Amino acid sequence: MNMLILKLLLHGAKNAFVQCWSTTFTRSLVAAALGFTTCLAPLSSAKAGVDIEISVQGLDSAMRDNVLALMSIAQQKDHPLATERLMRKLHELAPNEIKLALQPFGYYRPTVQSSFEKAEFGWTVIYQVDPGPALRISSLTLDVSGPGRDDTKLRKMVGEYNLHRGDIMDHSRYEKAKESLLQAANENGYLTARFDRHSVAIDLQTYEARVDVAFDTGPQYRFGDITYHQTILDPDFIKGYAAFRPGDPYSITALLNLQKSLADSGYFARIEVQPMKDKAADLAVPIDVQLVPRTQRKYSVGLGYGTDTGLRGTVNWEHRYLNKQGHRLAMELTAAEIRDGQLLRYIIPISHSDSHQIAFTASREHEKLIDRENYVHKLGASRTHSRGEWIETLALNYLFETYNIGGESGESTLLMPSGAWTWVEADDRVYTHNGTRLGVELRGSIAQVVADTDFAQTLVSIKRIRELGPGRFIVRGNIGLSAVSRFRELPPSVRFFTGGDKTVRGFRYNSLSPKDSDGNALGGRHMAVASGEYEQLIRGKWSGAVFADAGNAFDTPSEFTLKTSAGLGLRYRSRIGLIRLDLAWDTENPKLFPTRLHAVVGPDL
Repeated sequence: MNMLILKLLLHGAKNAFVQCWSTTFTRSLVAAALGFTTCLAPLSSAKAGVDIEISVQGLDSAMRDNVLALMSIAQQKDHPLATERLMRKLHELAPNEIKLALQPFGYYRPTVQSSFEKAEFGWTVIYQVDPGPALRISSLTLDVSGPGRDDTKLRKMVGEYNLHRGDIMDHSRYEKAKESLLQAANENGYLTARFDRHSVAIDLQTYEARVDVAFDTGPQYRFGDITYHQTILDPDFIKGYAAFRPGDPYSITALLNLQKSLADSGYFARIEVQPMKDKAADLAVPIDVQLVPRTQRKYSVGLGYGTDTGLRGTVNWEHRYLNKQGHRLAMELTAAEIRDGQLLRYIIPISHSDSHQIAFTASREHEKLIDRENYVHKLGASRTHSRGEWIETLALNYLFETYNIGGESGESTLLMPSGAWTWVEADDRVYTHNGTRLGVELRGSIAQVVADTDFAQTLVSIKRIRELGPGRFIVRGNIGLSAVSRFRELPPSVRFFTGGDKTVRGFRYNSLSPKDSDGNALGGRHMAVASGEYEQLIRGKWSGAVFADAGNAFDTPSEFTLKTSAGLGLRYRSRIGLIRLDLAWDTENPKLFPTRLHAVVGPDL
């Protein structure tokens, strides 16, 4: 009988819960007792169910949960026909049930002290459990055979097998280790991998376990022909989304990457990448890709409010695929209290990634602030691609700008080559627990080449987010440096200003910079900004924040005057990123009410 129970126990240990070890015996006993109670029910005045509180002490949560799942008294106490007499009978069975429930965790010699006491309302049952010594693995044999025996990925998986000699004989870990090995084999193309044998021998006399596993990888399958079902793109173009070719080793990771690349392309509303394993021939698995295109044209309208821009509206139009090569055309119209603009963009993919493309742009922007106004017209071409973990954008922009700043009017023409490099490492770009974003940009112009002045600029930005206790600590910094021959001829769009939502909160948008005698911001040659923020979860998707910002724009280091602000924030985590609401004070002029209210929506990085 003990051997039968042990075999049933090991069979059910796969899920760390042995819920069937005594199904026949215990449930038959309970059913008989409840049946007898049913016969006597008309003569009994007992209420339905028993008001009983059960406490299992001395175990961790996983073992306690398994004990409660298997104890008959815990399972039957709410039965409408349960009585105190039946509960006491089941209470007598509990110590043996507890012992059996602990065996999947490697504890075969527990001691149990129990009590069944009358309480103010019903009864209190307490089980004080000492799990005793853990039964450990004395020997572990793991033999791998088949063509995949020397596969580097599988050898690594074998080396990281989840059980080792001397470990506690945890049956759930044993089953998970087997599943992980089988999953690793399947993911790397060994689709017929199997266990030739797998056994655990428990010796209660010597109090040890012996594990014996033999694993046959079987042959490694390859990718067969890839069939794409779609009509909007050239077949040769669509093939480029797959990083593998027919004949390459089969890999589930490669299939997932293909699905992600197709989803990120923006061309398709539904993607199904299906390996046709039942049609495999000569170890080649054909891949069937079903693609449902998105609508060819996309329209969107947005309405919002930001403290920098005031009330704003946006209209977007996009032609997602102009031709079989996947060219796109997009237009954006924006209007706000201080700024309006129009942007037309033509995009040519040069490989099968959003980060590999050529773009031609034409734009016009008008900005009107308290102390300045400018119109910027721009024609540009850019090429974006990846260099390792960096995204590089090389651009050439022709800019014509008319402006009025500090009471002086002017116009400027610039032909600006530029290069920008961005590196992002994050667990989640939208809501980041741990991540870093680093950006570097170089731009300039030469007076002798379609430009009114010489200048060169370097811009560096960094943002770092790290979990800290129950919250996040966020730091960011921005530095801008210029070398310019005739600063007065440099248009406002390429001068440096700070203040506002994304630089120094507590100050009006772009209001911090060198000023003229009338207090008008003229912009600076250089800029430096730093910020620190701590955010902590309050409840659900809501969190609170405290922050401090500092920075300014300036012409020379000796003229640099640090402006500081501090404040409180409220955050709401949405699908598109945090909705941020900040109250900020200018620390040099503290007031009862905050100087500025800032509202920003968007991803963390």
